[in-house]
Amino acid sequence: MKMRNNVFVFDSPYCLLIYCILFNHQLHDTIYIYSDNVSLRDINFPGKERYIIKKGNNKTSKIFYYFCFLFRLIINPKLRKLISNRKDYRFLGQDHLFFSKPFLNEFILLEDGLANYRYPHYSRLYKLIIGGHTFGRSTKVNKILLSGMIDIIDPTINDKVEFFDLIAAWEKLNSVQKKEINHIFNYCIEDELVADVMILTQPLSEDGFISENEKIRLYDEIIKEYDDKKIVIRQHPRELTDYSLYFKDVKVNKVKAPVELVVLNSPMIKTAVTLFSGGIFNIPCREKIFKGTSFSPLLSKHFGNISNKFEVKGKK
Repeated sequence: MKMRNNVFVFDSPYCLLIYCILFNHQLHDTIYIYSDNVSLRDINFPGKERYIIKKGNNKTSKIFYYFCFLFRLIINPKLRKLISNRKDYRFLGQDHLFFSKPFLNEFILLEDGLANYRYPHYSRLYKLIIGGHTFGRSTKVNKILLSGMIDIIDPTINDKVEFFDLIAAWEKLNSVQKKEINHIFNYCIEDELVADVMILTQPLSEDGFISENEKIRLYDEIIKEYDDKKIVIRQHPRELTDYSLYFKDVKVNKVKAPVELVVLNSPMIKTAVTLFSGGIFNIPCREKIFKGTSFSPLLSKHFGNISNKFEVKGKK
């Protein structure tokens, strides 16, 4: 019996990374359908067939591109074939995108972040276009693959959930497979980080909440907590701060590859620390420290009380 080609529908580098690791043997037989997300522009896709869907950046443009997408499904014979012959393909990816719905058929949902663990909240426009049964709640989703970054709040999806260990799956790949994934994301092995602790910074001064000097003082406090460790700062893409001017003994990482891939290639990193960035939960390392805002009156003033209860232990 002929193996069905995969159709992978997605919008984020993290979701793509999970796919590349868990479904590595199907990378070249996959049809990629993804948005014009700027973070996906430099990806070296291994598949022969791919479709980029424009999604817009405001309500009017989103509605416009939604109808453009529907029209494209009608006039493009290859896309039309996918819809009319669903039984010939295996569909995977994200089910909450405006272009996901036509491809929901015995769908395998891949983790995209914290939203997979919480009750979803929908705007009227979202409900109109996509409906209210996303993140695995549709009967057309058969399986949900999660890493277990936090506890699942909604018990209605539990029966569909299968957990994966991204670190273990990565370690099972051979050197050729790892090299190909690194190439897909433009990661060079020379970018491996020799550090014990990674600090994920946030664009607090760039967004106008605090001054740059105030931000530097906050991160200086965190760095002092780990002064006996080798530290690397993973700078947020929107930040303009030059941390190397303030922390001479701390390496600053600005590699464009997903931070999760950087950590997988840097086995020395055991701990990730953040003020309150949700992105920390995606990172495959043994210890994740979510500081919250309670330790800083300045942060509490601007952001309210964000609990530090999220401290996640993993394997590494």
